[in-house]
Amino acid sequence: MKIKRFNKTTVAQREPGAPNVYIHYGGSFAFNQPASILLGAVPDAKVYIEVIQDEENPKDWFISITNEDTGILLRPGKKSGAFSFNSGIIAKELLKTLPKSEIGTSAKTANLLISSSPQEFDGMRLWPIITSSYKPRIAKKP
Repeated sequence: MKIKRFNKTTVAQREPGAPNVYIHYGGSFAFNQPASILLGAVPDAKVYIEVIQDEENPKDWFISITNEDTGILLRPGKKSGAFSFNSGIIAKELLKTLPKSEIGTSAKTANLLISSSPQEFDGMRLWPIITSSYKPRIAKKP
């Protein structure tokens, strides 16, 4: 017999209320309510962000609050308290830095945790996107 185990270490799970972002290959970024609150995105507030990659460590990604001149406007989502934006270029760049599935396919979607503790760098507050929280889905062989 050959067994395959399904438990909390092998199946992607999210702690309830943990800030996270859902990313789709087509360009959708959706922040859940805890992540939106963390970034200051509340109803009637205009919040502009940047997505930042560490070029020395390409798997390290961050969210930073910025101004209207350079930032991407977060827009309220259909779910209460959730916010989103679209960028196919950023989604594809971020997703290609994630591990491939067991059959070698690249990620098309990801639900990643966001650290609630920002880092300071060059006068910016950066909230790390925890790419290590990604677990490739079990894919069927073609």
